[in-house]
Amino acid sequence: MRNKFFIILLFINLKSFLLANELDIKAKNITIDKNNKVTIFEKDVEVRDQFGNLIKADYVKFNKELNILQIKGNIDSKDSAGNIFKGNKATYDNNKQIFKSLGASSFQTSKGH
Repeated sequence: MRNKFFIILLFINLKSFLLANELDIKAKNITIDKNNKVTIFEKDVEVRDQFGNLIKADYVKFNKELNILQIKGNIDSKDSAGNIFKGNKATYDNNKQIFKSLGASSFQTSKGH
């Protein structure tokens, strides 16, 4: 009984940590570095915010203190308006809600432009 309680408590704490400031982040591999206050998400990473924006990538490094995501590898992002972004490297500042592409990328509006 005690082990079940511990597992449930751990799940609740991990879930609330991953919802970090209205971001829901999921991945196959998650590594938490408490000393540097960062979490590394790898393999099939999905990031959703409170507005319905979705970012998919191979790798995301989340700096909890700065509330910034460093995103790498096969980035496929779709915002709530239907605009699509594809690239290999980007950052997302959740405080300012600014998504910035680094390097070669493509963007398609919801109207197909």
